[in-house]
This record gives sequence, C-alpha cells and structure tokens, in this order.
Amino acid sequence: LETLATRYGDQAVQFIGEGGEAPFFLYMAFAHMHVPQNHAKQFDNVSKTGGEFGNTLRELDWTVGRVLDALDKNNIAQDTLVIFTTDNGPWETKCNLTGSKGPFQGTWQRTVGGGGGTGKFTTWEGGHRAPTVVHWPGHVAANRVSHALASSLDIFPTLVSLAGGKMPANRMYDGVDLSDVLLNGNDSAGNTHLFHPNSGAGNPIGNLTAMRVGQYKVFFETAPAGDCKGPKGKGMKHDPPLIFDLGTDLAEEHPLAASHPNYENIVSQAKQLLVAVNEDIARDNTTVVDYKEDKADEPCCNKKHLCCRCTD
Repeated sequence: LETLATRYGDQAVQFIGEGGEAPFFLYMAFAHMHVPQNHAKQFDNVSKTGGEFGNTLRELDWTVGRVLDALDKNNIAQDTLVIFTTDNGPWETKCNLTGSKGPFQGTWQRTVGGGGGTGKFTTWEGGHRAPTVVHWPGHVAANRVSHALASSLDIFPTLVSLAGGKMPANRMYDGVDLSDVLLNGNDSAGNTHLFHPNSGAGNPIGNLTAMRVGQYKVFFETAPAGDCKGPKGKGMKHDPPLIFDLGTDLAEEHPLAASHPNYENIVSQAKQLLVAVNEDIARDNTTVVDYKEDKADEPCCNKKHLCCRCTD
C-alpha cells in the first residue's frame, strides 16, 4: 500500500503521455483518504498538524499534481476536463484518521437527537456533502465557488453533453447536465432537489429518508453513525418532517417551526417529489434472474468465484 499512490500516478502519467492528441477518459479511484492510510516514505512527517492523515493527504495532493503537470507537459490541459471529488464525509469512528466536517456538524443530532456521528453513513450534510473541484483552463473560470445543487449522478449526463452526445430519450435519469453551471457560471442550472438515501446509519439501507428541496433539507428520518467518542443516539422518524434552512443553518441545528411561512409548501413539494421518484424506481428495469437456479448464471453461484452473488 505504501507504493500504491505512486504507481497510480506513474500509470496515469504514462497513459497521458502515450495518448497523443487522441480523446481519452481516465478514472483514478484513489485508496486515499480511506483507512488504512499508507504513503511513500518521502511523506513521513511532512504534515506539521495532521499526523498520518495529513501525511497521506499531502501524497494525494502531490499525485493529483503529477497528473495536472502531465496534461501541461503534453499541451492538452485546455482540452481536458478534470473533476476531483469524493463519495462521502469523514468516517468519525476513525478519530484522528479522518478529515473535518467544517461547518456541517449535524448539531441537532448531537444535541436533541441523543448524540452520535454525523459524518459518513449518515444523511446529515457532514455525511453526504462532499468537496468537488473542476479544472478546465479556458473553459471553466478559475477561483470561482459555485453554489449549484449537484451530485456525482450529474457527471454522466454532463460528460455526454460536453462530448456532443445525446442521452437516449426512452428512460429516466437521476442526474442533470451541469454544462451551463461549469461553462457559464449559471448556478440555477443545477438540480432543484436531491434525494439522500440511507447509507447505513438507519435501516433499511437505500431508503430515501432525507432530501434537498432547494436550500432546504428535509428529514423524514434521522439517524447517527458511530463517533470517535461519546454516546450514539437512536434513529428517529419525523412526521411532520424536520426541515433545516441550509441558507442560514449549515450546522443543521435549528429546524424550522411548523408555523414558518414556507413550512407547509416545502413539505408538500417534498412529499410529491418522493412519491414521483419511488414510482420511477418501481418502474425501473431490474433483473428477475434467480442466481441460485438459472444455469446460465452458474458462475455467480460458485462461492469461490470472484463475482459470486449468492447469499446462502
């Protein structure tokens, strides 16, 4: 593991250098910043305040820099869109081996909700909101902060659009095209709402228990994850739902009162959107193969096979 990031960087630089001016797609799924945190010896003790987490973060930064340098060296930086993002917030049970949630503290959970972590696995902002940096010289303005509502689901339709393609019209998509956000700074072209599926802090996994409606965060259920220290509260269902105004309350500390002039309208919108997305999910094409019976899929039921999908 100590050499993994270096090898990722080596392969990426080689791939870019050998590609010439041909279009390419490069996906780098780093092991950083997940635990266990290992890094090359040159990054021992380079972080003055972050310990092993800081050392590993410095290596990640260096590796990304190598990729950007390779784009410059091959004179294709202005023809290459780079998206740097992550999939969740800090894993708080790892204590000093995790990052910071910044202002996204999920304070209601820690005070009224009985405690517990509000990072990874939860639907609090500290669990689902993640940093994203986009780099495309000459196309995406530098040093601009976008407040558009976006998710990783938007990457696919955005890339299709930028490549001049069209999405098939005979299906529904969870993401939206963010081209106008990136190229023109039009933050209103982002999502009007987003759903936050339960990611393991409550049950069952995958249920849509929280969502964004514009600047508002709506919770039909709250639940904590594990924490570095302190008590872990219990999951709670909310009817009527808890609503936080993220425009003024990033810490999710003070839910709107039911008497708030926007409360009933937000609840109505949220429930309509939730019904619509669940109906769409129910209509989706899902497999009906019985992996334990269908001989055509026998490798999937060989428990020694890498792709085994049997559960018993």
